[in-house]
Amino acid sequence: MLNKSRMASLLGGFLLLFTLFSSFTVSAYASIRFEHIAIDVENPKAVADWYVKYMGLTIISESKKMIFVGDPDHHCMFELYKKPDVKVRFSNLSHDSSHVAFATDDAAGLSKSMVEGGAKVLKQFTNPVGDIVINMTDPWGNNLQIIQRVKSKL
Repeated sequence: MLNKSRMASLLGGFLLLFTLFSSFTVSAYASIRFEHIAIDVENPKAVADWYVKYMGLTIISESKKMIFVGDPDHHCMFELYKKPDVKVRFSNLSHDSSHVAFATDDAAGLSKSMVEGGAKVLKQFTNPVGDIVINMTDPWGNNLQIIQRVKSKL
């Protein structure tokens, strides 16, 4: 039979183990983040230059095989490359099934710059919470979304 002292000791031990396990589990996942999205494109250099000129992205690194282009705050990058034997390119996918979204404080200004550079607007709307959403393609047909959120989800 357990007395109060033994029960308190067991409960304390359980709470200590639970706390240690919880902090271990949280810390094991705390360092994960998105790093890049790889996209096979016809002309990586031209695509990278366009993203820099019309969207304000920056070239992070470049080699003969690939170019990494990142957002200004270096939160995420595109890895742009060309593989001759690729059967399905990102540009062949439906916007409804696959796109890359960019958050901005000026959806109208960013989309205007992109259109000046040859992008196409597919659909523009305001969603039920008031976010401005602009579905577009870059000049190579890659599906993009520009979103100006009322309140950030991140």
